Amino acid sequence: MRAIVKPIPKPGSEWPKGFQLLDVPEPKVGSADQVKIKVYASGVCGTDVSIYRASQALAESMTGVPGERVTIGHEFCGELSDWGIQALQHLANLVTQRPFGNEHIKRFVGSRSAQELAADPKFPNLLRSEFYATAEMHVTCGQCLQCSIGQRHLCQKTKVQGIHMDGSYAEYVLVPAEDVVLFAKGEIPPDVIAFMDAIGNSVHMVQSTDIVGRSLMITGCGVQGLVSVAIAKKLGAGPIICTDALPEGALDKLEIAKQLGADACFNMLAPGAREALRAKVNELTGGNGVDVVFELSGNYRAYDDAFSNLRLGGKLTLLGLPGGTYPLNFSQQVIFRGLTIHGVFGRRVFDSWHLMQELFSQGLGETILQHGIITHRLPLSKYDEGFAALQNGKAIKVLLYPGSVPGK
Repeated sequence: MRAIVKPIPKPGSEWPKGFQLLDVPEPKVGSADQVKIKVYASGVCGTDVSIYRASQALAESMTGVPGERVTIGHEFCGELSDWGIQALQHLANLVTQRPFGNEHIKRFVGSRSAQELAADPKFPNLLRSEFYATAEMHVTCGQCLQCSIGQRHLCQKTKVQGIHMDGSYAEYVLVPAEDVVLFAKGEIPPDVIAFMDAIGNSVHMVQSTDIVGRSLMITGCGVQGLVSVAIAKKLGAGPIICTDALPEGALDKLEIAKQLGADACFNMLAPGAREALRAKVNELTGGNGVDVVFELSGNYRAYDDAFSNLRLGGKLTLLGLPGGTYPLNFSQQVIFRGLTIHGVFGRRVFDSWHLMQELFSQGLGETILQHGIITHRLPLSKYDEGFAALQNGKAIKVLLYPGSVPGK
């Protein structure tokens, strides 16, 4: 099968930029708890761009990974293809745990238990024909303190598929059954399922902070920033102020933020932008500053903007990944101001996924599609085109398709 791969970095050797599209062996289910998924589409994440660029942070994370190369990609949607014996039982559990709107599924399941469902010889056909699948791609140990207290997203031994293990930029991907998430066909557009991993990060930010009726500043309007605008608006946050640094000729993501419900937007590369931002924050908050900042840019200038515009007792929630270090006067900027700083990593497993399902039932998926957040749909063979567009500010979300590209 075809797969987009990256050589594992070796100590003392230069890690090359870019990827390779290779023919590699098609994976086979090798354990009772594995699920094999035929990939429909994969989303390109900012982390993937960092791997493409051969960033130092990702080189350090991937050094020591077994093997010579790894298949990239951790956002995807696909169809169930094969599974182990234990995995089949787990899939039956998933199908019986929540109601699906698909009438064929409801009739097939009826009042049967998961055990009865798994024993039905027609159940595999239902799984293959009626469901889309994705997965939580942070593979956790299930045994450490964090896993035992409901913080699987902070597992001490987390391995991320597409970074430390083979991922989804391929025709097929293997995942642990316990990490699979199922959607009935027709429930959520598959192109949106293909980057629910990223959407889940935005949902996790919302879960970490009470934003209902609160003023909110969002710094960084990539996929996660724009989705955060849509979710925050739906949940009743406001006013919402957005910032980004858009060079001349870049896609106007701030205009999309306005369409999604932002009350004011600022391009921080424009002359006088910081003064204008501060004036608008004062106007909208009565001079107090915003209640909450969601930082998604990974740019330390945005940290400056956050500290300059947060109110006393406000909260700074960090998701963007900056490089290097940041000089912070904790006494003056944090302690005396009573600020709370919270880091967000990944998704709460599976609380963030459950909230996503609820938000999608309220139309979030259609909102994402209607506002053009997916800007590029490309075959695997044209991955370079997608990565170039992201690095040049010409794209928001890029989807890569191992098979045919919709509409082409």
